[in-house]
Amino acid sequence: GRILDMIQYNSEDLCRMLKRQVDKATRADSVRPREGVAMVDLYEKLMRGRTYLIPHREEKPSLKKSKKKK
Repeated sequence: GRILDMIQYNSEDLCRMLKRQVDKATRADSVRPREGVAMVDLYEKLMRGRTYLIPHREEKPSLKKSKKKK
């Protein structure tokens, strides 16, 4: 969302536009209702997510103290 807002796109408006297109396609039997719902759900999820990649960071091995045998 924030990046889209910065370039003057409102993610809620984009989701509404997609829903209208999916509804139209469903009425025209181009898309099954469940497929349409899945598309809209995925689109909304992606809109809530990040708009850039975060590099994968390797975790450092833990420095737990090992128990010494007596």
